Amino acid sequence: MSRDRKSLFPAVGRWKWLGVGSGVLGVLVTSLTIGATPSAHQPPPAKGTLERVTVHGRALEGNLEGDSPDRPVVVYLPPSYGRDTSRRYPVLYFLHGYTAPAEPYVKSLALPDSIDRAIAAGAREMIVVLPDAFTKYSGSMFSNSPTIGDWETFIARDLTEFIDKRY
Repeated sequence: MSRDRKSLFPAVGRWKWLGVGSGVLGVLVTSLTIGATPSAHQPPPAKGTLERVTVHGRALEGNLEGDSPDRPVVVYLPPSYGRDTSRRYPVLYFLHGYTAPAEPYVKSLALPDSIDRAIAAGAREMIVVLPDAFTKYSGSMFSNSPTIGDWETFIARDLTEFIDKRY
């Protein structure tokens, strides 16, 4: 089933700039969750889910590093996703910084709880996709190179086609 998507490709920072690299999603989550902590009189927010999938990147085949073109991807699905099968969701693509895999960002952004709180505070439900671009030599700048592969095409074509078909 094809879903609408609104892609956001933030600038890729370095590991020491973890806070900057996660800024777009962090600002969204933080600004929408201020005062959204559940109280004794307020039910906890509805729970979204995280899926960990593997996406084959045709654009990454034959890279000179010898990295697998099969890439791990973390996908956040909003609370209503499983029960509202005809609904279309925007998709935010979060591209992590250099020298770090996606999982430290999942932990530092407190996913899925932080997005759940943002939705409970009024944010629009969305699918959030975190592809893991960590490679043999510590990562990709999400650009094209014979050495690391064609990451721009992987993100723009291979990954978005997979997400559109599956979600």
